[in-house]
Amino acid sequence: MKIAVLLAVRTVSTRLPHKIMRQIKGRTVFEHTVERLKRSRRCQDVVVCTSTSPVDDIVADTAAIIRWSCFRGSENDVMGRFYEAAKQHKVDLIVRAQGDNMFVSPEYIDAMLDKHLAADADWAVVDGLPWGMKSETISFRALERAYTHAEDTSMSEYMTWFFDQPQYFKTLHIEADEADRRPTYRVTMDTPADLALVRAVCNEFDKPPAEITTREIIDLLDRRPDLVAINAQTPDRIADKTIRARVNTRILDTPRTVEHRVADSAEIRPSMGPSLARIAAFGFDPLPAIELPSGRCIGDEYPTFVIAEIGQNHNGSVDIAKQLIDVAAMHQADAVKSCKRDLSCELTAEAWNRPYEGPQSFGRTYGEHRRALELTPEQHAELMAYCKSKGMEYFCSACDAPSVDVMERIGVNLYKVASRDLTNLPLIEKMAQTGKPIILAAGMATEEDVADALIAIRKHHNRIVVLQCTSEYPTPYEDCNLLAMHTIRRKFNVLTGLSDHTIGIMTSSVAAALGACAVEKHLTLARYMKGTDHACSLEPDGLRRIVRDIRNCERALGNGVLEPAEGVRYAREKLGRSVVTRVPIVAGQKITEDMLTLKSPGTGLKWRERDQIVGRQAKRSIPADALILRDDVE
Repeated sequence: MKIAVLLAVRTVSTRLPHKIMRQIKGRTVFEHTVERLKRSRRCQDVVVCTSTSPVDDIVADTAAIIRWSCFRGSENDVMGRFYEAAKQHKVDLIVRAQGDNMFVSPEYIDAMLDKHLAADADWAVVDGLPWGMKSETISFRALERAYTHAEDTSMSEYMTWFFDQPQYFKTLHIEADEADRRPTYRVTMDTPADLALVRAVCNEFDKPPAEITTREIIDLLDRRPDLVAINAQTPDRIADKTIRARVNTRILDTPRTVEHRVADSAEIRPSMGPSLARIAAFGFDPLPAIELPSGRCIGDEYPTFVIAEIGQNHNGSVDIAKQLIDVAAMHQADAVKSCKRDLSCELTAEAWNRPYEGPQSFGRTYGEHRRALELTPEQHAELMAYCKSKGMEYFCSACDAPSVDVMERIGVNLYKVASRDLTNLPLIEKMAQTGKPIILAAGMATEEDVADALIAIRKHHNRIVVLQCTSEYPTPYEDCNLLAMHTIRRKFNVLTGLSDHTIGIMTSSVAAALGACAVEKHLTLARYMKGTDHACSLEPDGLRRIVRDIRNCERALGNGVLEPAEGVRYAREKLGRSVVTRVPIVAGQKITEDMLTLKSPGTGLKWRERDQIVGRQAKRSIPADALILRDDVE
């Protein structure tokens, strides 16, 4: 039986970027973690499991230099990466560990493995250790079943929840020794505060971090509450009930097909669309929607059309482009947009030969740089098919007439006109002649420029969206001018949206609230990647949050009708006030207003309805402090 650690290692991190490459005592967190895991007596190997994303090349390179085993797999399907790694390295019993847990306990790994084998368990964990010291053991048979039979593995980064289910697996919870039970301590590394604590602990010992024992760390923290306080306020994402609620861990009786697993990431989940009441609130009449052959629609009564702009953030690589498409599909964007140029139409000989060397350059001259970033027509066709398999649109900013011809051959459903080409009327007219919808970016435009472009398109059709845009990278908030969307709609009677180049996610959500039918945002795998656009693009988690916030914004807008929401009906009845008797009333007595008052609950007559009983005779005797209804009077 082969027992090995599968160590999840990625450079991308939202709360503490590049954390596994941070230096502590002359070595990276990643290196310290591997060295610590190698102190386990029972584990025969440590396999570094990272992704095929270029941002993780440094992980694979480090493993190769130090001669560690390494497996590269899916960026987003964590369980799939572990499954394929275990198969390739023929691992029967897996210790699952995280690359940022420098203080994982090798002592407890060995104890856990002994008990796992004795019980012939599927999955085991030690409870009670400080957060960041524990790991898990998983049998290959359980991993294979979870991966092939799980109803949905789109959030398999939370793997614990898939296996800690006794109805599906033989699970084993092992209690840490009483002297080591400190579940409130944090020695993991998710935030800057966590990093500060780990560094402080390491500085307390005159030996390599891998040699510090579990008991020594716990004893130090017990003696030094000032160290514990460094990261005491950091929340644990794994304990977040809102995340847990989104993870479907149901294990099916029959295996899913490969197509099923692809469909998980491509599923288009329904959401509330922008309300027509919102458009009316701004004084606009609704405009006809643009319906695409795929069934997606862009319009006032539909969800905001979210475009993940990959542009040339693929760095000339189809593999990177597909990873960007995977991210867009996972986070439920509606479309992916790239760009297509025929460089013979693009640059003069002088511009082509201009030296262009620097940290963001892909060639010695500007022409060589541009050529390195261009995809072939065949590659665009491949990406379009890949997008279609994920349930999204794929289209391009076609920057010249030959590029329009290429896009027609591969069969895109719509076009984008880049801001710089808004005055390129021959190009716009060629696009319009295809009869396909056109999205115009007005990043450098005057009203006259927009008018000319619309005239050129409207000779052929009126399926147009104009995006307010500011061609500054990044765009300062004071230059966004979101209200220009209303000016464009009012003057030109056209659907509007936003091409957003600001840092962060707020502006796109505000645009959705203001009536944007489409929002476009640049996407990258990592902002530090080589290339000019990465630095002001969204990373994967940014796209997740922007789609989430736009959809929540649409829900929050409502229908504009002033009435209690269904959710407050109970509170209205419990806390509202009704007409009640101030004094006892006998049968036959004429009721006057001074006999009445208002008290909860709110299930009776409102004060405005008191005329239904005032001046009438009581049918029966009514005690003081009781509800009085219309049926109680003549």
